[in-house]
Amino acid sequence: MIVKKLLMPIGTIIVCVSLVYAIPRSSSDRIKVDGISGNDNVILTGRQPVFSWDFTFDTGYDQDTVEIQIGSSAGASDIWDFSDTVLVSRQVYTGTTILTPNTLYYWRIRVTDDLGQVSAWVASTFQTASSPVSLSATEADLKIDWNNPFNPSAGQKTTIRYQLVKRSETAYVRVYTINGELVVTLAEHLAEEGALYSVDWDGRNAEGQIVASGMYLVNLKAGSDVAVTRRVVVVK
Repeated sequence: MIVKKLLMPIGTIIVCVSLVYAIPRSSSDRIKVDGISGNDNVILTGRQPVFSWDFTFDTGYDQDTVEIQIGSSAGASDIWDFSDTVLVSRQVYTGTTILTPNTLYYWRIRVTDDLGQVSAWVASTFQTASSPVSLSATEADLKIDWNNPFNPSAGQKTTIRYQLVKRSETAYVRVYTINGELVVTLAEHLAEEGALYSVDWDGRNAEGQIVASGMYLVNLKAGSDVAVTRRVVVVK
């Protein structure tokens, strides 16, 4: 199950259909709320969250209708119960219910194919939250928002938040030594415009070994013209 933390200042919900072909009997569990599978802290400031999903499909089956439910408990639809015919590969829907901060919500989706066969429900969750840091309204930004310096030998970690402000692009978050040697890649994914992502570093390199004490550089790279670097200190 994928959990996403979202800050929704205006409180409405927007849903984006990602694929138009779906198998009518079973579907993938790769559903997500603004971001990628495995990143459980995605905070939005300035727009609504985007829900997306991937379905397995058989040739000859078309996704005809999509049904989405959002509730305050598993299987509930007290927040939003929506169904509509899917005509294009990217389609937007907007809900009207204002969500409560710091609250866990449940959402699920199922589709009907052009033969009237209905898939099973596929479910996930997201949680409204607030951001502990404020990123600047530039092209992109990255900040160390918790525990710097930190001691990985004592089980500590540091949290890094990053954001692309003006466009969606594949983002890379990497840790380097002060001499420019790559230590580990922390994130590599498509970052949606305006979404605030976070990733933890446990002070280990790509081989899983705790790095030596000292200063390290955390770099956010996106495209050919976006690069932001911050410093983080490891102590023992």
